[in-house]
Amino acid sequence: MRDWLKALDKVTRHEIGTDIAKVQRMWPVSKPLVDSFGKGLYEVRTRTDAGIYRVLFCIDETDVVLLHGFMKKTKKTPKHELDLARKRQSEV
Repeated sequence: MRDWLKALDKVTRHEIGTDIAKVQRMWPVSKPLVDSFGKGLYEVRTRTDAGIYRVLFCIDETDVVLLHGFMKKTKKTPKHELDLARKRQSEV
């Protein structure tokens, strides 16, 4: 997750970070900033001039655990992105 964020340009990284910080401060949060995939898996939804980004996360007691991030290129979230996040969620 950290490597993915570091690979993004500074402006995009800042926008995503700002949205993640909002989630941490204001939890629980709902649409349009956060959406749920069920079973404790959520996504932070960030739209920038560069594109649409998603950060999948879960809540572990009081901590927001970032599991996976990607640039969204299709209308539906790709299954392999969800599978990776669920795998990481099971390890938390």
